[in-house]
Amino acid sequence: MGVEIVPGVPADVPAAARMIARALRDDPVVGVLIPGAHDRERRLTTVYEAGPRLCLAEGGAREGPSDSSAPVPRQNAVAPAARGRGVGSALLRHRLARIDGALPGRPGAPAHLEATTAASRALHERHGFRLPEMLDLTADGYPAAMERAGRP
Repeated sequence: MGVEIVPGVPADVPAAARMIARALRDDPVVGVLIPGAHDRERRLTTVYEAGPRLCLAEGGAREGPSDSSAPVPRQNAVAPAARGRGVGSALLRHRLARIDGALPGRPGAPAHLEATTAASRALHERHGFRLPEMLDLTADGYPAAMERAGRP
């Protein structure tokens, strides 16, 4: 399956916020940080509508407005129905390519992110991230603080 990543526009923010909230509603770290499963998705939607620095995927992918000079992949979330199809990898490759070319005079910046599940940790490891530390917010020790060295 090919994944097309296109720039988001302000009109995309409400739908993007709802998709990310739906994708992260049952995430174990989100559950610790935002307790109360009965209305967690609504509260997450409000958070993501207020801060539209996002990458999202639902079938295809749409990337929200962000500061491309910061060496952080920002928020990545893949709709449950699109998981396991390479969408997360496509988003991560796209974002890392922007990070690698973001800083003038530096060929590639290091990157940092936090994996909140074993599946996201494995995805990030496939893209060169290493695990220096588990942050132990959940019973499984997640989130995992991960980093990737700059690219030449």
